[in-house]
Amino acid sequence: MKTLIMMLFVALGLYAQPLILTQEQERNVGVKTDTVQTQSTLFLGEMMGSVEVPARLLHSVSIPFEVKIVRLLGEQYGVVKTGDLLAEVVGSDFLSVQQQLIDRAIERDRSEREHERKSQLCLEGVIAAKECVYSESARQSAEAQFQSARSMLMLFGVDEAFVAQVVLSKTVQSRFGVRAPVEGILSEIHVRLGQSAEASSPLFTIMQKGALWLVARLERTDAQTLHVGDEVWLEHEGVSLHSSVLSIAPFVESATQTVEVRFDLGAQSIFRAGLKAPFRLSIARSVVRIPKAWTVLLGTRLLLFVQTNEGYVPQTLKVLGEDDDAYYSDDLGLSSKRVVTKGVAALKGMMGMSDD
Repeated sequence: MKTLIMMLFVALGLYAQPLILTQEQERNVGVKTDTVQTQSTLFLGEMMGSVEVPARLLHSVSIPFEVKIVRLLGEQYGVVKTGDLLAEVVGSDFLSVQQQLIDRAIERDRSEREHERKSQLCLEGVIAAKECVYSESARQSAEAQFQSARSMLMLFGVDEAFVAQVVLSKTVQSRFGVRAPVEGILSEIHVRLGQSAEASSPLFTIMQKGALWLVARLERTDAQTLHVGDEVWLEHEGVSLHSSVLSIAPFVESATQTVEVRFDLGAQSIFRAGLKAPFRLSIARSVVRIPKAWTVLLGTRLLLFVQTNEGYVPQTLKVLGEDDDAYYSDDLGLSSKRVVTKGVAALKGMMGMSDD
């Protein structure tokens, strides 16, 4: 019972009688003290992380018709600008869509001329007004069909100049160029020279410039320490990067009992996409650092001795995290206090504390 009561006092940091030692006793026991220091980061641990590209930064280039690659100009991992020519292709659908546009353009021109002629006749009273209404309806229908054919051709990725040339010359072009719709890095080329590509299949993937992610799975207890928006530091092979928490999965993975967390690496990340490696994780939080040699174990609790004017007072340590050498606590009341660094086990014994 005495032991249980003593442990309760210690657990609450309320052990009634400080331990008072003479100078001779302190020398015999080898008691030494040091001041507790604070720091601005809390080390949470090491984790496996994967540097990933957000889907919004990946742009797939494709064509909604079957084509054959007759020329490749883009180079993998090369920088491309909007409008740069990546490849030249041919395809029967491409030819037929051009011909359809030419036919619609001819019909539109004929319909416009017919409407102008009938409009003049209506003004002169030669024909009934309803004939002009009919001709205007026909002109609008021809214009709508022309615009539809024009939009169909634009789906191939051709520019306005190409469409205008087809309409003006009334000539079908045998090949056309696939151009980069955005600026970025040509991260993947999915086709080869001479290959036929199915409709809507990806031809190229362009990675736009933007912030990358570090995706990692953390132990459940570590994930509970984090919040979206928290500032953190990520360290890999001695290189440290300031980051922040983007998202925390709302569930625990049942098989591993871990939680997926995403960190923002920024647009100028020193880590390349695809890297999978261990990272050290620290969070921005004011904590005190207590070397493990300054503590003793009492039952299941960690104990340290704080030096006061009355003597040495035992106090349990609330632990947020640890590394190989020290414990970290958010008990900032320990800051600047002197704590016993040597002779801790002897003080525990002199106070009659046991692990029973």
